[in-house]
Amino acid sequence: MLTFFMYPSVHAVFLGDAVHATVNARDIQFFLDLLRVGDAYEITKVRVVHNRTSSKVVPHPAALELNRRTTFVPIDKTNQEIPKQWFNLIDLDQLHKRINNDVELTDVFGYLTAVQPIENVTVQKSRIAKKKNLNLQDIRGETIRITLWGEAATTFEDNGIKSIPPPILVAVTSLKVKEYQGNPVLGSTGSTVYIFNPEIPQLTQYKQKFKDLRSSVQILRTSAVMYADRAVGPNFESKTIDELLLLDPALHKVSVSSPTY
Repeated sequence: MLTFFMYPSVHAVFLGDAVHATVNARDIQFFLDLLRVGDAYEITKVRVVHNRTSSKVVPHPAALELNRRTTFVPIDKTNQEIPKQWFNLIDLDQLHKRINNDVELTDVFGYLTAVQPIENVTVQKSRIAKKKNLNLQDIRGETIRITLWGEAATTFEDNGIKSIPPPILVAVTSLKVKEYQGNPVLGSTGSTVYIFNPEIPQLTQYKQKFKDLRSSVQILRTSAVMYADRAVGPNFESKTIDELLLLDPALHKVSVSSPTY
């Protein structure tokens, strides 16, 4: 009995556990038409394989391969409650332990403080990619930058964000952890999805913490605009912390000075 979340791949949630499933690219629409997000199914004729050795979406030793012969029988009621959503969340202050360690992909949850509009950037001097940066803050005040690439960036709707009353709480999944100027930063993968106000125990705690928040998500300039506006020579341009976090490492080298006492 499984609950499915259909994105580029399938995430099947057991009671207290989860397994990752894949489908052939040509069959994606077939499964989108067949399955409904949040429903439970009894599944047969599925192939069980060893999970990949790196970039694991779910830390399970096995994975599932689905095809058009796989059968799905909807289940109206189950003996035990199956969670509609499952995350392998890590606290933001523990992300440094995951830097350049891609055995398992990383899920995070927090309060969305800032976003940048989508921009086109040149990757490896050879191709153009769409990119969007986000800033996420946890209940302890830790802030992390997340860079969404490709489809993950284009499907993150700014207009949708504006329609959600603050605080906007979001879980972002299947991220890789890298390092920039000594700090961890997160980047999306082909398996990354985001879910606003996910049904997890932390949601109530975060809503209570940020219940008096009235400010909307800050919309920041693109890194290209910040680069173009950057002052040269003895002049300098002041930036907010959120803007500094969203600078593109490929375009900027940031010098930080502190006052002397």
